[in-house]
Amino acid sequence: MSEEQSEQQEGEVVKGNALMNALFEAAETDSAQPPDAQLPKIKTLSDIMQTLPEDAAKVEQQQEPEQPEQQAEPEPEPEPETKVGQREVPLQPVQQQPVQQPVQQPVQQPVQQEPAKPDPEEGLLPEQKERLRLAKLAEQIYKENPNGSPTEYRDMYSKYLDFYKKESDYVNKQIESGENLEWDEDYKALKEKLDPKVSDTMIRKLEREDIKREISSEIGKQRQEISQLKNQLHRQKVEPQVAQSLKEYSEKNYEKSVPEDIRKEMDADKESFKENRPFEYEVITNTLKNAERYISQFERVNNGLERYDPNKHGQLASRIENLGQAYKKNAKVKDGKQFVTRSEYAKLPVAQRASYYTWDADDVKEAFMSASKATITKRVDEIQQKVSKYGVSTSKHQPTAPAVQPTPRTATPRTPAPVGENKGEEVKSNLASMLLD
Repeated sequence: MSEEQSEQQEGEVVKGNALMNALFEAAETDSAQPPDAQLPKIKTLSDIMQTLPEDAAKVEQQQEPEQPEQQAEPEPEPEPETKVGQREVPLQPVQQQPVQQPVQQPVQQPVQQEPAKPDPEEGLLPEQKERLRLAKLAEQIYKENPNGSPTEYRDMYSKYLDFYKKESDYVNKQIESGENLEWDEDYKALKEKLDPKVSDTMIRKLEREDIKREISSEIGKQRQEISQLKNQLHRQKVEPQVAQSLKEYSEKNYEKSVPEDIRKEMDADKESFKENRPFEYEVITNTLKNAERYISQFERVNNGLERYDPNKHGQLASRIENLGQAYKKNAKVKDGKQFVTRSEYAKLPVAQRASYYTWDADDVKEAFMSASKATITKRVDEIQQKVSKYGVSTSKHQPTAPAVQPTPRTATPRTPAPVGENKGEEVKSNLASMLLD
């Protein structure tokens, strides 16, 4: 039992016997006095009962066991300041990521490369290979002209190759057997059977043909290089001329195709015209750009800067043909010759072309200019008619027009237009549709 527990039990016993201790307290305290003083003072029962609460309180205070001093807990040491770069990141629980199953890629079968074919001329002598080269040329000549070539040229290469292979096998066998390389009867029979029997004259003829073809091939390469050089020089010379011609055409087309009043307004303030009359501006610019694009293609093909390609220039050819057909309806006879389109003229036999005429390059450009003028005039008139009819501005930033009450329809039949009255407008419309579609 610990010392603290024993002191606690003793305190409980003293506290429990407080009444008895009070009875003997006087005797214990007076033991040091003289004999007369040590005699106990006799108390009656009533005296004891009156002082009992006070005596009990005194005994309880005196006999109360001293509580052991609690040891002061050591103050916790201050934690060292954590520097910014040394802060510890709190550990987070590791979340297991779902395991993604690898996507199975289709197994590509390895491409099996064809084994290289063995060289049929392997192991042959240089003289034999040279003869085989001439034999290949002979076969090529025969394929190019079977009727005009000697019959010996046919299959000459395969005949010589078979002869040389078997001759080589015969020689190797003679060497392995240790016999002398004598041209015996067996070799004579082999040569008699397999030798193509081509004369020396024929071999020399093949050699001359080989030299001639080699020179012709070299000349062809040189001609190709010369042609490329000529094209480069031609391009360097003509491209600036075409660019200048196209610039002059665009300026001329603008002056002739755009009405004078509109052109003056655009020249005065183009941005203001674009803002106030955007629909007319869009019609004019799109029409002029279309004409310029077609003329640019035409100039490049006509001056040899580009080869005619149906995929690239097919639309240009179609436009020229449509313009020609529209012009043909009212074309006049010139010097006793009738007009035909450029494509129709190209299909005529040379002997019949003297009775017809067609457009040259300048005429084609004038035709596109006329089509541009007709297009702009027609479309601008349509816009202005709508403006005068509804009384609204052509600006895109315009207020909403008030609703117009529909006019009741009557049974009055419409009077048909006189025949031939709108013929000029029909031609103008045909020209316009060729550029804006």
